[in-house]
Amino acid sequence: MRTALAWILLFSVGAVTADPGVTGPEPLDSLPLEQRDDIVLVGGFSGEMKGRVPRGWELDDKESPIDIALTSDGTSWAVRLSSRDSAFGVYRELDFEIRDYPWLNWEWKVEELPAGGDFRDSATDDQAGQVYVSFGSLSFFNKPFVRALGYYWSSTAPVGTEGPCPTWGKSRAVVLRSGAAGSGEWVRERRNVYRDYVRLFQDDEPSSVSAVRLYTNSQHTESGSVVSYRNIYFSRD
Repeated sequence: MRTALAWILLFSVGAVTADPGVTGPEPLDSLPLEQRDDIVLVGGFSGEMKGRVPRGWELDDKESPIDIALTSDGTSWAVRLSSRDSAFGVYRELDFEIRDYPWLNWEWKVEELPAGGDFRDSATDDQAGQVYVSFGSLSFFNKPFVRALGYYWSSTAPVGTEGPCPTWGKSRAVVLRSGAAGSGEWVRERRNVYRDYVRLFQDDEPSSVSAVRLYTNSQHTESGSVVSYRNIYFSRD
């Protein structure tokens, strides 16, 4: 049974610091991601759009206008999300056990941060970059019970801040990057999602991974944000 202190620590946003050493750059394998059979590939992106989103992805529209594009540096493709007083994202459905592939790897690049964005207050709950891992079936009847773990590039919340999301009680967030440091450059991340899940939900029995969602939003601060994502995959170690 959880003690009163445990509940206070869980729901006091910013009171808990993420495990040190979990976040950091990790060189990508020399073999192209699409040719590797030891990972769960989420987003290498093919350079092909299907309607308004990259092929293989779905649109998650919360607040228009929506600006989604594919970009390339000549070696790999990325998806670029540009928000103007809006909120939206793309998602890709998956189905695997997080214990089997606990490490989430990706690269992101922020070019514009929402002014004053900070998820600790619902009035400023805007982030340039948000990467969510969803747990549990996305069926119509199960959606209210789906849990999500989000990794943020925040405008102002300090790195290591973590806790419940104000707009969705079944989500937890971890701030990996804060402010303009590193903006305009590709930044690699590597997180042990299973370890984060156990700590933040105090539960070591997660449902299977059902989706990865890539978001940006700036509607609360009535400003703008621009972020790109690429080379997203889960690995065993």
